[in-house]
Amino acid sequence: MDTSEEQVFLFVENHGLQTPFGNLYISNANGLSFSLSIENIIKGNAVDFEKVASLDGTYIVNKYISDHDHQKGKKRGPLKEFDESDIIGYENKKSRLVGGGSKADGENKRQFMNRKIEETIPALEVQESVSTYITHNKGGKWELLRAPTVTSKGKAIDCYVEDNCSLHLEIYSHQGELAPVYSTSSSIGVVLGTGNLGKKLTGNDSAKNLYISRDGGLTWRSVKPGVYIYEIGDHGSIIAIAKKGVATTEIEFSWDEGMTWTSLKISEEPIYVQNIIIEPNSISQQFIIYGVYAT
Repeated sequence: MDTSEEQVFLFVENHGLQTPFGNLYISNANGLSFSLSIENIIKGNAVDFEKVASLDGTYIVNKYISDHDHQKGKKRGPLKEFDESDIIGYENKKSRLVGGGSKADGENKRQFMNRKIEETIPALEVQESVSTYITHNKGGKWELLRAPTVTSKGKAIDCYVEDNCSLHLEIYSHQGELAPVYSTSSSIGVVLGTGNLGKKLTGNDSAKNLYISRDGGLTWRSVKPGVYIYEIGDHGSIIAIAKKGVATTEIEFSWDEGMTWTSLKISEEPIYVQNIIIEPNSISQQFIIYGVYAT
């Protein structure tokens, strides 16, 4: 998943290939031994794992909240480490169980497949039980995202982690149609995301808002209601956004990290904006906007 900071983040589908989540492990310094960082990270076409590009050790994930996660006071044993020999041993065991062989081997294969089917959880159930977590110390500790204190219109928000309420953001797997958490290496601390407040990530787009963090995900501010497409330029000093799925002749941009916004006309005829892109280093003030005409 990531090798940019001299350690390896590894995603393992150890709940069965058909289950839409897996566990995230992190390696030691030489990449030979791994330990569990966080369980039940969801996956679809991609794993819901995103690095905050401008800050070391900061990552955001979406986690499936199973029944045992809600059990209070349940003590867990020490995390088990594994290394290359464990992986080889597991692959050898799997090949014996699912490969050809004797009648006993066939029975073992059926037992193995039945166990995997029993472990499988429907993707819809997983998508309905997703919460967003962040780490600032490379997976040593994961925390829920604290909600903004006010809405984009200045109304107070009563949502606290202590009351099982937090901010949840789209990454890749949930629905797969909305802009994911986004940051660039040249815009220090700036993170954009589409999501909602509550106990879990919702599939209801009308409940979603555009959020921005200016400190690498420690705190968040509600920018605008609705779902948007976005891009960052000039080291984070300019942000361009466009409404997703709404025909428009304008986009909006901000020179102050989302504090104020200015409209810019880009077309005589309404278009559906499909994407906003910039040169790879995200240091330019020029954006390319493309889409399709509404009529």
